[in-house]
Amino acid sequence: MRGGPVADPSSEADPDLPDFFLKRLARLANRQAASCNLAERTALSLATLSTLLDCIDLGHEEQALALIAQVRDEIDLGEYLLV
Repeated sequence: MRGGPVADPSSEADPDLPDFFLKRLARLANRQAASCNLAERTALSLATLSTLLDCIDLGHEEQALALIAQVRDEIDLGEYLLV
């Protein structure tokens, strides 16, 4: 038995699907980071997690985690500059 993600028939049928989910992940993570409303942040965190898992299922774990890290780093840097 070999390791790694299982080939998803949906990505074979639509090769743009991984790109769609990675862009969605970036948008959601940025919206979550920018939101000041707790209820909205909570809802966006669930949508972000769901989309992250979709990216992982499509075999794009490294890219998805890099997007999340980039958003996190931008927030950390911004907070540091405000001090």
